[in-house]
Amino acid sequence: MMWIIVALLLIALSLTVLRMILGPTMIDRVLAVNVFGTMIVLLVVLLCYLLSDYNYLDIALAYGLLNFIATAALLRYIKSGQFYD
Repeated sequence: MMWIIVALLLIALSLTVLRMILGPTMIDRVLAVNVFGTMIVLLVVLLCYLLSDYNYLDIALAYGLLNFIATAALLRYIKSGQFYD
C-alpha cells in the first residue's frame, strides 16, 4: 500500500516539473519549486519508514526548512527587487 503512495508521489513530482517548465509567471515557477521540495521531503520520510532506516529524517527536516527559507527569500526578491529592507 505504501509503495502505491510512493508511486503516486512520483507522478505528482513529474507533474510539478511540468509546472516548473510551463508556468506562465515566475511566481508560479518558484511555487512549483517549493512544492517539489516539499514532495521530496515527503518522499524521503516515506522511504525512511518503508525501509526502517531513520537516519535521513534529520536531513529531510533540514531540507524542508531550507526549502521554506529559500522560497520566502526568492519571492521577496521577485516582489521588491532586494533581499533586505
